[in-house]
Amino acid sequence: VEDAMRYRVDVSNYEDFSSLITSQTIEDLTMSMPLDADLTSLYVRVKAMADDMDDSVYSEAVYLEKKNNNNLLIGILATVLAFIIL
Repeated sequence: VEDAMRYRVDVSNYEDFSSLITSQTIEDLTMSMPLDADLTSLYVRVKAMADDMDDSVYSEAVYLEKKNNNNLLIGILATVLAFIIL
């Protein structure tokens, strides 16, 4: 998103994001989050934020399934990157 200074990344077990695992505001493409060993899937959404504009709407939710911990982390990063590029 043009002129975005930071991004809000929400992660949830639920497609409607009624309960969040984490919600973080990031200024770069780095995000850390502890992953529960029992976690098998999650949903991720992103919105752009800036001081001189209204927040964007959230992206469509992306569903990720756990094959290994790296798989989920790469999926979250890919979601953020796709939102920024589009």
